[in-house]
Amino acid sequence: MIYEAKEELEQGIRPELKAYPDLSPYDTVFLGFPNWWNTLPMPVVSCLERCDWHGKWVLPFVTSGGGGFGDGIQALQKLCNGAVLSENGSAFLGHQVETSREAIMTWAKAAL
Repeated sequence: MIYEAKEELEQGIRPELKAYPDLSPYDTVFLGFPNWWNTLPMPVVSCLERCDWHGKWVLPFVTSGGGGFGDGIQALQKLCNGAVLSENGSAFLGHQVETSREAIMTWAKAAL
C-alpha cells in the first residue's frame, strides 16, 4: 500500500471513487486526512476536486507519524477553491488517535 500511494503521487494518479459527497447542505466542513508522503493522499485529492467549495468554511485536521500537515495545507488551499480555510487546523499522531478522543473533541469544539 505504501508504494502504491507513492506511485499515485509521483504520477499524479487520481483514483476514481465509488461516490463523492454532496456538500451543498453544509456551511462548515471538518476535513480530515492522513499525511501520505508529506501531502494529501491521491484519493482525497480526487474527492476534493469534485466538490463545490464555494462559501464553505473548512477546518482541516490530519493524522501523521509526526510530520503534521506536511504540504497538506498548501494543497488544500489550491483544491478547496472558494472555501475559507481555517487557521485552527490540528494534527494528531496516527498511533495515538485511538486514545486521543478527548483531545480531538476539545480541538473540534474550540475550532468552531
